[in-house]
Amino acid sequence: MDASEREQYRAAIHGDREAFEMIIRTHSRTLFAIAYGILQNREEAEDAVQDSLVKAWKTRWRVRDPEKFPAWLATIARHRAHDVFRKHRTVPLSDQAIKATDPESPDTTALDQQLHFALADFGASPRRAHAALFRRNGLSHHRKYLGSD
Repeated sequence: MDASEREQYRAAIHGDREAFEMIIRTHSRTLFAIAYGILQNREEAEDAVQDSLVKAWKTRWRVRDPEKFPAWLATIARHRAHDVFRKHRTVPLSDQAIKATDPESPDTTALDQQLHFALADFGASPRRAHAALFRRNGLSHHRKYLGSD
């Protein structure tokens, strides 16, 4: 990083809108690539980048070292894209899978029923469903299952 780039980042951190706009022009393609890589949807990626740039402007004072500004921007974009991904993610189920996990079905195992209820309770988030299964089975923490406790 040369001295002029460092000065541009420093100016943006201190509230120079022109400097911040130049940084946006320089880094917007990279930020979009990060968001698109996570979301695989152009419109959502564009929105995530825009949201991350607004957040960056509002919290720019947190950056102490101007040389870390580009990495900081990328981190904000990555986190925002992950937030959008988690919010919009759904798990499509085929009719056959729904029938197999129907708690009214006489041949459904107890574990299948628990999984069905956990997914219904927690919007099909695998991490939450996993934790719910452990709570339903009286385990204190899911790490015990993974062997890390």
